[in-house]
Amino acid sequence: MTPVALDDAELDGVFACADTLERVPGVLALGGSDGGIPTYFQRLLANERCACLALAYHATPKTQPALVEVPLERLERALRWLRDHPKVATRDGRVAVVGASKGAELALVLAATFPDLVGPVVAYTPSSVVWSGIDFSAASAGRLQTRTGLDRRCAKEVLNNVTRRTIAKVA
Repeated sequence: MTPVALDDAELDGVFACADTLERVPGVLALGGSDGGIPTYFQRLLANERCACLALAYHATPKTQPALVEVPLERLERALRWLRDHPKVATRDGRVAVVGASKGAELALVLAATFPDLVGPVVAYTPSSVVWSGIDFSAASAGRLQTRTGLDRRCAKEVLNNVTRRTIAKVA
């Protein structure tokens, strides 16, 4: 596994793939409220023969400094980048997402928002609701995520969409 930093003006992340000639499952990895690039997921996933895009969504020079109003379009772009990578094998054109803490919340939101891009989701210690964003420099909290042209969905609707999709697949 040789990690490679993304050469993209809008995405801040590192891609690593299991050492194999075969195409392998792709996983988008999202860290928690500490920010930065969650490369610790890559070490875990390489042993499982996966390709992993560890992506920062706040607290880096290419992203906003605070965990407030994270543009979902940036994450959609990362999902498409991973899906289209020649080393990645998709299932029905979708990739997996793994997230921890705030990243787990975001992983569930991505699954509900982009069902054609997101397949399996592993959410480590998510909340049962989407909380407001975190900005220790501001007097008040803002929205956690935004999506251009759409009103913010309430957490109940997002989680209900994920639950309906999961039940439909099991049934």
